[in-house]
Amino acid sequence: GAIIAIKCYSTTGTRAAIFGDADSVQFLYKTGTVPPTSTNEDGLKSGLSTKGSFNLELNPEFKGKYLYIYFRWYNTKHPEMSGPWSELQTTMIV
Repeated sequence: GAIIAIKCYSTTGTRAAIFGDADSVQFLYKTGTVPPTSTNEDGLKSGLSTKGSFNLELNPEFKGKYLYIYFRWYNTKHPEMSGPWSELQTTMIV
C-alpha cells in the first residue's frame, strides 16, 4: 500500500523515458489535504530518479490523503540545463 507508480513522458514520446539532455527526473512532493502554492513552498520533499518509470513509496499512514507532486527533467552534471517545473499533479493515495 501507499506505493505510487510514476511514468514520465516527453510531449513527443510514446513511452516513459528520460528526455533530451536530461539524465534524470527530479520531483518535489508533499502529502496531505492542502496543496502547495508553488515549488518554493517550505516542507516539500525532493527526489530524483534516473528512470522515466519508477515507484514512489510513501508511508501507509497517508492512505486516503493526496500526493501533490511537481516534476522536471534534470541534468545532475549541468543543473543549469534542467527544465522548468511541471504544473502540480495530484493523486489520491490508496
